[in-house]
Amino acid sequence: MANEPIRPEIPNIYQPEWDDHIEGLSPRRRAFSRAVVRIVEVCARSVGRHWLALMNSLLALFLGGAFLAPVLAYFGENGAASWLIHTYHGVCDQIPSHSYYLFGHQVCLCERCLAIYTTLFLGSLTLAIIPRLRGHIRPLDWKLWLLLILPMALDGGTQLLGWRESDVILRTITGFLFGLGAAWFILPRFEEIARDMAPQPAAQR
Repeated sequence: MANEPIRPEIPNIYQPEWDDHIEGLSPRRRAFSRAVVRIVEVCARSVGRHWLALMNSLLALFLGGAFLAPVLAYFGENGAASWLIHTYHGVCDQIPSHSYYLFGHQVCLCERCLAIYTTLFLGSLTLAIIPRLRGHIRPLDWKLWLLLILPMALDGGTQLLGWRESDVILRTITGFLFGLGAAWFILPRFEEIARDMAPQPAAQR
């Protein structure tokens, strides 16, 4: 396309010039080095072609796991449920009063974090459902992303300082805005990187 921005071309590491750097190696080492390079290139191209499916799968598993813990606890699998709760604690503070409950047991993600990751997942899923959007949405400027982060910072910060208490609506809305900004800022950039990793023929661009 005439208006498509020009990106610097990433050189292919498996070039004749690269062979000059391994000439001093034994034939077996050279063969092994070339094999490793081919494997890396194949993996990079595969990730470049299927990154969106991988992203959606990981986010779906992540969100599903958050709801799996209360289901396991409901059926008496307390050990597995406790393990999930502790695992998710690395990405969420899991304050009980700020969390949803399923079957009387706490979901692994608080209301705000659940809104963030759900919005990010819905944004990624939208790109998969509507392929023509891929490559046509420009990444969000970081200043605008900071603007979308600001409501969450104000809501969470004033609550942390004890000035006021947030509620489920504010936590959900501010989490949604953060997730929207993250999806808009990150996903188009991932698409640009993926196109460099797995370039399409000129006729298909």
